[in-house]
Amino acid sequence: MVQGAQELMGLRSLADRYGVRAIDDLPFGAQLLDRDDVEDETAEKLDNLGWERAAEDWQPIATGGTPSQPPTRFIDGSVSGRTVAVFNVAGGLRPALLAVIGAMAVELNGRELRRCGDTVRTESLFCIFANQFARPDLDALQAGVGQLGINLVSPTTNDPSAAFEVLRRRTWDIARRCMEDAERDVLLRCPTTPCLLDGLLERRVTTVASQVIPAFGMVKRQLNPLLPQRLAHLIHDLAPGERTPAFIVDTEHVSLVTWYFRLSDPGRAAPTAGIVRLTATRAYLETTFADAAARAAEISAVSAWLRQLRCRQSSYRRAAVSLEPIVRLEDQLHALLPSLSQLTARVHRAFGE
Repeated sequence: MVQGAQELMGLRSLADRYGVRAIDDLPFGAQLLDRDDVEDETAEKLDNLGWERAAEDWQPIATGGTPSQPPTRFIDGSVSGRTVAVFNVAGGLRPALLAVIGAMAVELNGRELRRCGDTVRTESLFCIFANQFARPDLDALQAGVGQLGINLVSPTTNDPSAAFEVLRRRTWDIARRCMEDAERDVLLRCPTTPCLLDGLLERRVTTVASQVIPAFGMVKRQLNPLLPQRLAHLIHDLAPGERTPAFIVDTEHVSLVTWYFRLSDPGRAAPTAGIVRLTATRAYLETTFADAAARAAEISAVSAWLRQLRCRQSSYRRAAVSLEPIVRLEDQLHALLPSLSQLTARVHRAFGE
């Protein structure tokens, strides 16, 4: 008890030394980056567009059939954060982000959906860049927030003198990467079970070994289409249950096969309503399915399988682009996460604010 009190007193000393000002900003989320290279149709990009079907032959493809490896394991993560303090470090303002993250998997067996063993991870984080902090001060910060049940995450940045909002965005990215690490850990605990991960698959399969895992990613928001304008209209023309031809997107760590799919009927909503983007690694598809016809059939069958699992709760805000297993997983995961508001109040009290 005495030791804990000393460590909390250390936070008061840090507050004095670094002129810490407590703030309670609104939850801060990642912002999508625009792609300015979509229209550059180089020979390589045309080849990637033609992975399943030559670009000049593109048209909607009806899905159906029985997948040989339907996803029965579903993985999702959550990250919520807010800027809770500002430190004055070497004459510049340094934001500190408090975040709660989690990742979890559920498995579908017939009509029964159950949590997968020990595949639940939750964590509270205090994120701040370590540049120009004295090592003893970082140790004191780690010990102090540790007494509150919070882990310190303090990498360095290449540009500690960047504008405050730039640093705030990059601090958010620290928490997001921690959530992606948690999702990756959950994914790799059961690497042979076909699964669907809610979000960007390329951020979870970053090693050569993980790229042959039978995993699919599902992206719900289509703010920046990956297709050139002459093909992008095809996305809006999809009927429920139809998909675009699959094409290749090369990322930093992995080559992906991706396609757009209309999961549900948009009704009178916008043309993009009900559209998701599905992905799998090129290594998995080309290793598991020897010929192009088998790969195309599996892509269509998996798409149709997922449509059977679409969320049918009209009251759910994102029902048009959601799967029922993911919706139920989110409910369970959010119930397990610590309260960000309560943690924020505890941090402010610890710093004497």
